[in-house]
Amino acid sequence: MTLFICTAGTSIAGGPVKSGETNDHYRARIEAKIRKDRTENATRDAFLVRVSVELNGLFRAGVTDTDEVAFLTSETEDGRLCGERLVGLVEKEFGCRAIRIEVKGLQVRDGARFRNEGITHLFATLDNLTAERNREETKLNATGGFKGTVPYMVLYGMFNGLTVSYVYEFSDTLITLPPLPVEFDWARVAPAAQTILAVAQAGALEEDEWRGWLPRDYYARQPIYDTLFEFDRGTVGLSAVGCLMKKRLEEAAGATVVHLSPSASNALDRSDSAAHREFQIMLARVRDPTARRQSHHQDSLHTCDLKVWKRYAGQGPRMCYWVEGDDVYVAELFPTHPEYDRFWQQFPKNRIDYEKSSFTTCESEIALDYSMILSDMKQVGLQDDQYRREIDEEIVSLRRQADNLSMRTNSRITEAKKEVRAEADTRYRKMQSSYSKQIAEKAKEIEELRSTLAVLLAERDHFQGA
Repeated sequence: MTLFICTAGTSIAGGPVKSGETNDHYRARIEAKIRKDRTENATRDAFLVRVSVELNGLFRAGVTDTDEVAFLTSETEDGRLCGERLVGLVEKEFGCRAIRIEVKGLQVRDGARFRNEGITHLFATLDNLTAERNREETKLNATGGFKGTVPYMVLYGMFNGLTVSYVYEFSDTLITLPPLPVEFDWARVAPAAQTILAVAQAGALEEDEWRGWLPRDYYARQPIYDTLFEFDRGTVGLSAVGCLMKKRLEEAAGATVVHLSPSASNALDRSDSAAHREFQIMLARVRDPTARRQSHHQDSLHTCDLKVWKRYAGQGPRMCYWVEGDDVYVAELFPTHPEYDRFWQQFPKNRIDYEKSSFTTCESEIALDYSMILSDMKQVGLQDDQYRREIDEEIVSLRRQADNLSMRTNSRITEAKKEVRAEADTRYRKMQSSYSKQIAEKAKEIEELRSTLAVLLAERDHFQGA
């Protein structure tokens, strides 16, 4: 059995209600069009194609008497009347169960209300209809209704793994968009999580207030973040993508299972009231995939392969954990930083040192509402600011140390150069003195040879004269 969810419009009546037209007249117009279509189309199939775009889409999609059909109509009177008649026709022609659901805010007179309220309720209605069904048992049909709902139906199908079909008016071609493997990149959208929650809590924010919630890298990544929000006359609400991300975020948090090691469980049981509450907030927040990617919540320890989650600045509680799929394994809980620091300096552990079979499932003791989550995010933001100040101070100190080291190094290099030059001069002078002595000795040898040569020449001349 397949559930076909269809947006429904007024094609079965030939168009929306006219000015001054009563409900009775409109019903009569619907019935007259149905009779006309039956008369002009001899076969059942031809009638289904012509009577309305909704039934044409269902016919092309292959609805049978074992399926179900849900028509989503606008909150207008003509939408209600057409939806009710569509339900009757489907039950008669296809022999299957059909229902009509009115979607609050789905209308065309107020564009802002359509985006901020209508689309939100459209997604909520789709959630309710698909909550307990397999993806293979649910298909979306966006043929009927306002054309403005088509992209939202397609988006919903993409992010929820549902097939979406569409038939243009009364054509015979069914366009089917198969489920696409689209997922949110939690690491990239994590900085915008608090902005999304702030908007979701308020419904819509004044733009100035909204800007106060923006992530630090907003202007560097503005095209990515702006797809999450809808801007209208100085106010900001969640866009369709933002609504889907919020829903997926809640689903991901709900699917996450937290496990405690025996030592973490003991630490939780022994903690005082203040630390216990902080632990519970950590254990509830760690279910959120975007929270796990925020600063101080994803730092890896230098001494092991666990991650550390920090609370209220330098001396607050710490949680050491790792993540596998939808499961979070909490290895250690420390009420204070000194305990955490002492443990990891003396007894560092890795994941392999923990026996997962000894972990127990941790149920949340507190329910986090938007206000508490936003308060926690603000606190983390303050921690980030303090952490950045500490880092900045450390950078300044390191730069000073580097400058001093550079000065000492340059001074040592200068001294070394002087020493090298002095040594070179000394060696040069020694070599020069040695060479001078050797030259003098060679010159003396040459003079002696010259004297000997002169004597020999004189002797030669004497013998020749004789």
